Amino acid sequence: LKCLTLADGQEQTLVQFEGPVHGLDLHHGKGWVAVGAPCRDQAARCPVVLDINTGTQLLALPKHRATVSDVAFDPTGSHLATASGQIARIWSLEAPHRPQLLRGAQQTLTRVLFSPDGALLLGQTQDSTMHIWDVTSDALLWTLHEAWGDAWFSADGADVGVISHVDDGITGQ
Repeated sequence: LKCLTLADGQEQTLVQFEGPVHGLDLHHGKGWVAVGAPCRDQAARCPVVLDINTGTQLLALPKHRATVSDVAFDPTGSHLATASGQIARIWSLEAPHRPQLLRGAQQTLTRVLFSPDGALLLGQTQDSTMHIWDVTSDALLWTLHEAWGDAWFSADGADVGVISHVDDGITGQ
């Protein structure tokens, strides 16, 4: 994991992992970065939280059965969402023993993203389906098919934007 200081162009290696890293999120206010990193046994991915200034590991969450494909901090930096298999997990970073499980995806999740107020969690799957869960109740509120590419919340969290493709069945457009 490398860091580039834009002011002077200096590149710094924060930490090296023994294998591929999946997902990365930076919490600007806390100066933390989260990644889905290889576990010691190399057979799974363990989400870790690092201090961006020193590369010091602050927290390692328990390993997941499936690859951790993405990670996302909530706006306060007190929770971390992970996408692994068909389950989104929300971990309290103060007591990361029992994650909140958000179910309903039929395919492997590839992305997770909190709304600006932290009340909703968006998850996208490898088959381009988007799910939105209520973080408080764990309820799956919406599912949108044909949600290609990046999705994002508006600044106030009232809207979600996503690139979508609908085939007219004749021209392929």
